[in-house]
Amino acid sequence: MKKLIISLLTVILFSTTASAVTYRGFVDAGVGIITGDDCSSIISPYCSTTHGIQINPHLFVGVGMNVIDLLEMSFDNGDDVYFDYMLSLSPYLALRYDVNVIKRWSPFIECGIGKRIYTKYGSEFNDNERHMDDLGLSSLFINPKIGIRLKVSTRCAFNFAISYVPYKFNMTYTKRDWNMSHDSWNIITVNKAKKTNYITFNLGFDF
Repeated sequence: MKKLIISLLTVILFSTTASAVTYRGFVDAGVGIITGDDCSSIISPYCSTTHGIQINPHLFVGVGMNVIDLLEMSFDNGDDVYFDYMLSLSPYLALRYDVNVIKRWSPFIECGIGKRIYTKYGSEFNDNERHMDDLGLSSLFINPKIGIRLKVSTRCAFNFAISYVPYKFNMTYTKRDWNMSHDSWNIITVNKAKKTNYITFNLGFDF
């Protein structure tokens, strides 16, 4: 393992010294489809921007920000939990490999890994007898991507890609159940974990 790490560092160092390191930026936008555990399929907007250095004609390293707005998501888990919206902001470190940026058409692979730092949501249920106490969202952000680049000038190109973002929710909510034997309401706390898959189709521009 140690030899492999040293070899990779050697390759990157050689590539950096053997070629001119240049700035490169990306802007991406598109729509995503989210499905998962008891989750209804929805379509929601997505955008991101990434900026960094082009180490050689193939390898890019940079940092960016991802914004995903989940609209009208619901979990049909027997309690019909609805989310009006959820805004997820995630800074990330990106690593991208282009087969050949010199050619007009070039396939590429990319992966962003970071952390969600801000989420905002609204929620409701199908009646007034339930209340959302907490909606935990996993902080890990990971976004693998595969696509193709269309070169339009020496510095600029369009990017067409499909990417994937996993989500994990930990929901805590209370609900009221009528206890007929005691002629009163029982307050029950429910904890449920849900996993979802967010697949995006996006158009990007690099410069």
